[in-house]
Amino acid sequence: MDMNCKIDLVVNNISEVFNRCILELRSKPIKTMTDGIRSKLTVKYQGTKNKIEEARWEITPTYEERLEKSKKYSRFCKVAQSGSPLWQVSSGDKVYAVKLEAWTCGCRRWDMTGVPCAHAVTAIIKAKLHPEDFVLDFFKKPLYREAYKHIIYLVPGPDLWPKTNPWDINPCVFKSKKGVQQTVRRKGKDEFVVAKFPQGWQP
Repeated sequence: MDMNCKIDLVVNNISEVFNRCILELRSKPIKTMTDGIRSKLTVKYQGTKNKIEEARWEITPTYEERLEKSKKYSRFCKVAQSGSPLWQVSSGDKVYAVKLEAWTCGCRRWDMTGVPCAHAVTAIIKAKLHPEDFVLDFFKKPLYREAYKHIIYLVPGPDLWPKTNPWDINPCVFKSKKGVQQTVRRKGKDEFVVAKFPQGWQP
């Protein structure tokens, strides 16, 4: 398995949340739509920046919770040093090799998630080090702040737009079609459609 990806949650929540956020703007004219999206994103990003600065955590809460769980289960592990860079950690009848310099454990959980597993935490504590220092930087506050550091610049209103010599471009003429307009996206032929049954229905 590819160890470069440290996220074990594979969903499209970001696109779903964004689509819901701009739901009332998608049917607007292009200028109104883009201005509305820009305003919404400006408010959203600035709110996130304020939360980051006010936050007291150094590791994102979800992965801080995972680390605390690893600390909890590390009490049931036994550790012995096997050479300078290697540690032998036993958990029940299973034995794993932990290499702190390479940030790797034989169970592969640390390699895949970026957060020390219980075996790694046992070796880290035995080496008189801090488990928080072995969490991937991707889950820490500085990099979280880096993701939202960009600025969405303001756009002046039409009254402040520069005047140009060429003629004005008129909008296209649209003819309304008969019948109900389609607003729901058409499903692809390979997409799974969940069947809806009446409440209380049983097969």
